[in-house]
Amino acid sequence: MLKFDESDICKTRLNCIPCRREVKFRQQMEKKFKGPWECPLGIPIDAKDEQFPPEIFERFLEQKKQIEERQRIYQAAVTSFEELSMVLSGDNLARLESIRTAFLPQTKIASKCQNSVKQIGKIDQLCCGGTIKKVAAFDCSKHTICTDKKCHTCSDFTLKKEVK
Repeated sequence: MLKFDESDICKTRLNCIPCRREVKFRQQMEKKFKGPWECPLGIPIDAKDEQFPPEIFERFLEQKKQIEERQRIYQAAVTSFEELSMVLSGDNLARLESIRTAFLPQTKIASKCQNSVKQIGKIDQLCCGGTIKKVAAFDCSKHTICTDKKCHTCSDFTLKKEVK
C-alpha cells in the first residue's frame, strides 16, 4: 500500500502548506492513504511561514497570486458581458449569450432549475470534509427534494426561462 509521503501528492511539494495547516486536507489524505504520516521535510503541523523551505513558500505565494489574477480576469469578463448585454438586442444579444454560455457556463443550482418549484426549508447535508451544514432544500418535480449539491450533478437539470 502506497503511503502518503511516497505519493506524488507529497513528492511534488505543491501541497505542503495545506498538508501542514489544513485539518480537512490531512483528514482526507489519512482516509485515502489509510493512516497518518510524518512530513519528509520535517515541517511541523500548524507551521508558521518561516518554518517552510523558502522555495515552497514562494511557490505558494505565486499560486495565490495566479488564483487572484484569474479571479480578477473572470470578474472583468462577467462585467463586460453584463455591460454588452445592456446595449445589444436581437440577434446580437443572442450571439453574445451563446458566447457567454460557452466561456462562462451557468452554475447548476437548485434555484435556477426549472424542475425545482420552491424552497421548502433547510436540511442537513454532509460536506466533503465530513462536516454537516444546513443547506436550502427545494421541492423538485423530478426528485422530490433537491439541493444545490444534488442539482450540480443532475442530468435532469433545466435552466429556468427568464420572464421579461
